[in-house]
Amino acid sequence: MWQRSTGNFRRAVEIIRNGELGKILRVEAGTTTNNHKVPDAPKPGEKPPVEVDYDLWVGPSAWMEYDPRVFHFHWRWHTNFGGGMVLDWVCHHGDIAAWAIGKDAEFPVAVEGTGELREAPWNTHRTYDYTLTYADGVQLNVNSKFEGVKFTGEKGSLFVRRGGQECSLKGLWEKDLGPDAWRCPGTTDHYQEFVDCCQSRRKPISHALAAHHATSIGHFGNAAIFTGRKLKFDAAAGKFNDDTATGMLSRELRKPWSLEKL
Repeated sequence: MWQRSTGNFRRAVEIIRNGELGKILRVEAGTTTNNHKVPDAPKPGEKPPVEVDYDLWVGPSAWMEYDPRVFHFHWRWHTNFGGGMVLDWVCHHGDIAAWAIGKDAEFPVAVEGTGELREAPWNTHRTYDYTLTYADGVQLNVNSKFEGVKFTGEKGSLFVRRGGQECSLKGLWEKDLGPDAWRCPGTTDHYQEFVDCCQSRRKPISHALAAHHATSIGHFGNAAIFTGRKLKFDAAAGKFNDDTATGMLSRELRKPWSLEKL
C-alpha cells in the first residue's frame, strides 16, 4: 500500500475527496493483464533449491509437491498460494480507488464479473472485469484492461498511474485547494511514516483495517468470477448469499499451523 505515500496518488485522492470533479459517476481500477510466461515444467525427480525449507515455504497452505511453475514469484498465479493478478494488485490501484471515494473502511454489498483463466498449472485469471457496489449505490470497477485509476465525475475526469497523471480540467492538477481542504494524512516518505508511527503510536496511513478492506476488493472479485454469479454480501454476518462464495473467504490451515486470538 505504499502508493498512499506517493505524491501524485495523494494529490489525486485529495482532488476527488474535495469534490473538484463534482459527483463521481464512475471509478475504475486497472491492474493490467497477467501475461507472465509460465516456467518450464519440473524435470523428473526435480527437488526444491537446497537453500529452501520447502515444507516451511508451503506453510499453512495445502501440501503441493514442488513445481517451479508455482514457486518463487509464480506462486501468485495458483489459488493454493495466491489470488492471481487481481489479488496481487488490488492493494495498489484498488486501494487508491476506494480511498479516494471514502470506501476504504466499508465492504461492498454486491459484486459481479467475468474472467478468463490461465493455462494449467496456473488456475487464476489472465483477464477479468468485475464491479463492486456499495450500500449507497457507488460502484467500483476493477479490470485488467489498463494500469492505474480512472475517476469520471460530473465536471471532468482524472487518470492517475505510477509516474504520471492526466486531468481533463485544465489547471485543476495545480490548483490550490485552500486551507480548509481535506488532506491525506501521513507523508510522502513511506519508510519514515512507519518509523514515526512506531514512535508516536499514531495510526499509520496504511493501517491494518484499510489493508483488510483493500484486500477484500480482490477476494470479492475472485468469488464472483469463479462462481459466475452475482453475489450479495452481508457484512454483519461476514457471508455471501452463496455458500460456495462464502467458502472462498477462508480456508482450512495445514497442520500444525493455526490461528489463535491473543
